[in-house]
Amino acid sequence: MKYPNRVVKEGETNASVVSVGLPPGNYWCATFVYWCFDQACTKLQRRNPLTRTGQVMTHWNKTTGKKILVSDAVNRPSLVRPGQIFMMNTGGSSGHTGLVEKVEGG
Repeated sequence: MKYPNRVVKEGETNASVVSVGLPPGNYWCATFVYWCFDQACTKLQRRNPLTRTGQVMTHWNKTTGKKILVSDAVNRPSLVRPGQIFMMNTGGSSGHTGLVEKVEGG
């Protein structure tokens, strides 16, 4: 499903939050990324490579995937592609994550 420029409404994220064992109403960005991968992996009959968590920095710290730092992405925008996960450290153990939809100017 694609909803360009659409704001996710309260309550629409409950499935992703519950998928990692948290109660509805928690922050949902990391749970949404996990849920998307889980849905795709189920259809492909593969194991989800992501850690089952709602914590952005736990995803970053536990991933075995390739990490592209901001400095590398700025210098080589071609490293960033649609479908990749982005993660931002917003201080301490907090962060924000999502899926790259498109890359402009690269």
